[in-house]
Amino acid sequence: MGRPRLKTPEKYCERCGKKLERRLLSSGYEEPLYWFNRRRFCSVDCANKTLGESRMSTPAPTPKQSRVRARNAVPNAPCAICGRVGYTEVHHKDKNPMNNDLANLVRLCKSCHAKQHRKKSLCVVCGLPVKGHHLCSKHWQAWRKSILRGWDTEYTMMIKTALENQIERAE
Repeated sequence: MGRPRLKTPEKYCERCGKKLERRLLSSGYEEPLYWFNRRRFCSVDCANKTLGESRMSTPAPTPKQSRVRARNAVPNAPCAICGRVGYTEVHHKDKNPMNNDLANLVRLCKSCHAKQHRKKSLCVVCGLPVKGHHLCSKHWQAWRKSILRGWDTEYTMMIKTALENQIERAE
């Protein structure tokens, strides 16, 4: 004597409403109850028609999905700025990851891509692009020399005053 047969629940196709029956496998047995309980449609045609309709109304892509699509849209090429060959990233010129228009996409090496996204700050003394510590190359080197020679107090005070003035202007 075998195990008693479990009762098959009554189920209907989600698309056409036809009653679902347990299928016969090639071995001659009915499909397992677990498989039957997971089935939602009477045939592959009903499933494809229903799922095809739902795929047509997919939500808008997320920024992450959009970046992946951008990577796939732009062929692998050397950096557009420095010409470095190898690993390149896709840069959105308008900084909008959802805009995957080919005119908006460009391949850049990791270094050039970081430079494109870096904040451009200016020297607190003269207003030129900074090198480090809010100073341009000229004022950065002068400050370093003053530190090394031990007479940094006057120069440091000038820089501190310039920084405080910049903070006040920002507020």
